[in-house]
Amino acid sequence: MVGTKCPVADSIHSLYLQRRQQENAQRQSRGEPPLPEEDISKLFKPPQAPPRMDTLLIAGQINNYCQNVKEFTSQNLGKLFMAEALQGHN
Repeated sequence: MVGTKCPVADSIHSLYLQRRQQENAQRQSRGEPPLPEEDISKLFKPPQAPPRMDTLLIAGQINNYCQNVKEFTSQNLGKLFMAEALQGHN
């Protein structure tokens, strides 16, 4: 998801900012200094892209399996239709 924003991450960021503002307002009302501003990008790292190698290998294995099944069934179906045709003429 390069170049797109995640709505879940945005809602977490906004929730964090709201809580931070509420906490600073409470601190100011008690006469305490507000909390220092923090860089949100350092607090919330973007999620890593999922690894694609495993998926690619599994897809290749499934493709190979499907080709083997196709070859096996096409040979046997050909034999079946030949046998039916020969039995039908007798």
